[in-house]
Amino acid sequence: MKKLRSDRVRDLISEIPMYNEKETANNVSVFLSKKLKSYLQIIEFTDPRALKSPQINDMPTASVTGNKNEIALANYIVAKSKADAVNRALTHLNEAEKVVIDVITQDYSVTQATMRLNISESQFYRLRQSTLCKFAVAFMQQVDGEDLRAFDDKENENEN
Repeated sequence: MKKLRSDRVRDLISEIPMYNEKETANNVSVFLSKKLKSYLQIIEFTDPRALKSPQINDMPTASVTGNKNEIALANYIVAKSKADAVNRALTHLNEAEKVVIDVITQDYSVTQATMRLNISESQFYRLRQSTLCKFAVAFMQQVDGEDLRAFDDKENENEN
């Protein structure tokens, strides 16, 4: 019985696709430095309380662009949910890993980070890659997270 379970577990583990850590780290870096900043700007400049339903009267009107308030509110909801997912994923990182994220998301230099962590620059870049991969997995597990991992197509080439 135990042998069957261990064989099944081994089969399940072998089916988990391996991801490219370097490309995954790059994807996470782009997400944090560009997309997240865009989401945060939407949250900062949108006041959901100021969005109002359109005035209804007996004159028919049509907007070429659609309901601007509805679009603004939808963008706000998506941005807020993504930012919340990032915050939840960050709770899975330790303090050193959070410093790595600060280098990407804030005006924090690699030199400042290495001094704060008391590590060399090469150690920092190794930590950076593992941190970004860890963030990718944690972010993927969140309700509104996305899968930022990059997969090699070598497995697909071998099957064809």
